[in-house]
Amino acid sequence: EKDKNLKEIGDEGELSIVEYEKLKLKKFNKDDLIDKIIHVSESNDSAGYDILSYDKDGNQIFIEVKTTLGPVGTDFYISPGEIKFSKNNADNYYLYRIFNFNRIEKKGQLYIKKGNVEENFNLTPVSFKVSI
Repeated sequence: EKDKNLKEIGDEGELSIVEYEKLKLKKFNKDDLIDKIIHVSESNDSAGYDILSYDKDGNQIFIEVKTTLGPVGTDFYISPGEIKFSKNNADNYYLYRIFNFNRIEKKGQLYIKKGNVEENFNLTPVSFKVSI
């Protein structure tokens, strides 16, 4: 039940960022790129990012969205695949961190970090895969 709830919060955060990106591109007079935004994680949750969008110059950017209901200091989780993707695509990779997310209004506060996740955050391993 807890995992289902976290997934729903994450999905809601991603949808809010898709809308955010549409408004951003409109502001930059890049209306032709709005329909090219792809919510990648809807069909591929292991791509290493959630949303394909574009910057003000029309370059592709890869967005990973992390959403929590709590304040800015609330920990969040990131997969090894997401970390690897951020490292391999640091010039075009952005982590959009939504905190204080209000599920009724579908809004929260946001900060954005560009580049390799390992260089922008403290990472702590919290689980291990065990095989026989």
